[in-house]
Amino acid sequence: MPSKEEHLKILKIGVIGLAVYMTLALLFGAAVGYLQPQDVGTTILRTFDAEGHSHETVVRVVTEDDGQLWILSGGWFRGWYNRALINPDIELVRDTEVLPLRAKAVTDPATVEAIDQLSRDGQSARTWWVGRALLLFAPAKVLRLDERHRPA
Repeated sequence: MPSKEEHLKILKIGVIGLAVYMTLALLFGAAVGYLQPQDVGTTILRTFDAEGHSHETVVRVVTEDDGQLWILSGGWFRGWYNRALINPDIELVRDTEVLPLRAKAVTDPATVEAIDQLSRDGQSARTWWVGRALLLFAPAKVLRLDERHRPA
């Protein structure tokens, strides 16, 4: 039977391992937010703070068969998501085109799961799980993007 010291040693190793994992995951999330890597499936989301200043963030847009646009926040650093809740008039910037949209938070579990599943398309299960682990399994937050009329 293990002694008290051996139990404490195992606990200490576990706590250190957890601290290292959380530190690496937080650094990964911060790096993604800061570096904002772009690829074929990404676009620029422009949100506006309470003072009207714009903020640009690289995001991946999920499109349903009927053309409905969605974005999914899968990390803990949700500055763009919180700005869109405060001021739902947002813009997507694709190449030189600016598409004015209105963001609406979606909390229905079935819809959130469906959009999360759509966002996984093309990813292996391993890639998805590694990504979720590196983002500390933050709960998915979904925004539906609806058209709004361009200002005259």
